[in-house]
Amino acid sequence: MALRTRRNQPIDPVPFLVVLCTAFLLIFSAGPVYVLSLGAPIHTAVGASIAVFLGCAAVIYYQMVWVARPELAGEVPAQAVLERYFYGIIAALLVMVLLSLPFL
Repeated sequence: MALRTRRNQPIDPVPFLVVLCTAFLLIFSAGPVYVLSLGAPIHTAVGASIAVFLGCAAVIYYQMVWVARPELAGEVPAQAVLERYFYGIIAALLVMVLLSLPFL
């Protein structure tokens, strides 16, 4: 699979595919059950999960492929990467807390 940026530069597709597959697994393992627990029918639950996954896939593609700058891949300091992971974990925890509020 040859993925190219908006500047027509080739990039490694593996990180994009890993993040996309992880999003798929997370959304389709918890999404339908969550929507079903709110009282929606199964086709609505699966449809909502599909819609959320497609939205996430578009954001992931934009961030990791379309605006990627492969020439800077080696120049990102480890401290910046760790900070980004830390803030990502905090954001994921906040989303999980917000999603659990209807069940309290």
